Amino acid sequence: VDTGIFLFSKNKAKKESLVYEFDPKNDITLKDFSNIKFSLLNNAEWKESESMKLYFNSILRSLNNKFNKLSISVEDITSSVRGILAKPEDYNQEKLNELYLPVFLGKLDRYVLNNDFQYVKYGDNLKEKPATVSYFEEERILVRRIVSRQFRVMATISKERFVTKKDIYIFKLNSKIITATYLLAIINSKLVSYLKTQSSASAKKDDFTQLTLSDIRQIKLAIADEPNASRIDFLVNSILSAKKEDPTAATETWEREIDVLVYKLYGLSYEEVLVVDPGAAEWLGEGDYNHNLGSSSDSSKSDAKVRISGLLGMVEIKQLEQLCNDLEKVGLFVEKYDKTGIAMNSLSDFANMFTWAVSNIPANIQGSFQWDVIKLGVKTLWDSIKGKKYTTLNSGSKSEEKDATLGLEIQVGDKSLRFNVSNLPDDQFSEALDKVLPICKEVMDNNLKDEIWKIVCEYDSRNQKWIPIDKLKVALEKQKMK
Repeated sequence: VDTGIFLFSKNKAKKESLVYEFDPKNDITLKDFSNIKFSLLNNAEWKESESMKLYFNSILRSLNNKFNKLSISVEDITSSVRGILAKPEDYNQEKLNELYLPVFLGKLDRYVLNNDFQYVKYGDNLKEKPATVSYFEEERILVRRIVSRQFRVMATISKERFVTKKDIYIFKLNSKIITATYLLAIINSKLVSYLKTQSSASAKKDDFTQLTLSDIRQIKLAIADEPNASRIDFLVNSILSAKKEDPTAATETWEREIDVLVYKLYGLSYEEVLVVDPGAAEWLGEGDYNHNLGSSSDSSKSDAKVRISGLLGMVEIKQLEQLCNDLEKVGLFVEKYDKTGIAMNSLSDFANMFTWAVSNIPANIQGSFQWDVIKLGVKTLWDSIKGKKYTTLNSGSKSEEKDATLGLEIQVGDKSLRFNVSNLPDDQFSEALDKVLPICKEVMDNNLKDEIWKIVCEYDSRNQKWIPIDKLKVALEKQKMK
């Protein structure tokens, strides 16, 4: 049982109070009372608030004040309920008749549901159920009532038809002001987890750490401009896709990027960010945070371009257009060229080959969300091309069938270094692409600048490194052997 000690006074002239809050997880001894360091709480800070809540932590108080100034909350743009309450005899491993619906009984984690379903008899037999079964259909956000041991809110999204129990809250958008993926990013952010677990009495209990449906409904929403909203949507969709393929997939880079965007949306200072997430100091410097993401400042850009080339027809035009849109959404300018090197306005103008030149690249793109978008584009293209054949004419003017390949070219100034991504193992694909930029720097720093035009890098999967190969030298040696 939580204990509160209150001292009441009729002295209305008093404008501040001395306050102190013990950590609910620590045992309190008499010695602790002699070491208390009180802080001042201005009465106006809680008297003028809508809920008249007392926040003894000054940073938490400041963050909640920023939140409460926003006018739109989750409940304003969603319809929400909790799931069903059923008796044990209502469940079955099989669908006995049409009254039985799939029911999720597994664990909900951030951005992922594990595949654990049974069937439940859905009708008046249930102890509790929503007013309409439509809450269990189409796109909706699912939020776990119990927060994680790391005091994180756990939510994901689903479009599948299945029932959930009362320990999962359901939110369906009834407004087009934001997308469901945008809302999911806000709910799953470290900022919302911090505010809700520190502000909610039920969430601070260490025996049954939970959030109420009202806690989620009252989340205030900052609405991003179109570029940032699109970026958040893209990052969430990337996480969901990765988690669907592999629930244990490492998506920390994308999640961190979302957290930074959310901090900026809500106007947090760098000092406040470190209170919400002390570990952020290891990967986010104050200068990087204060610098506007996607800035077009010349000092933040390099003169590098990334070229992605392949044969048209191996990939659907719509897929290429979508990948170009994804690159442009994160601030990367995409130039399109046909096989002769002539710039094209649209992909439909291509003859039989496409080349992207991705420019406007930040100097520190390695490890950024923009580099993740480029990697995802390369992997998506290769998955479409892999295993396909094309026909060409050999030196004897005879038709010859060859395997389709995909090339990646990094251009710095007037120099380019090419990489053959066609032989990358699936389990090393992302890691190998992360090694592309360092090997470019290594080659550029060596005495190979004038010879770089004839170098192609092949990946050594056994030693997990790129090997620069002089293709002209190899070709001459082959000719000599003949």
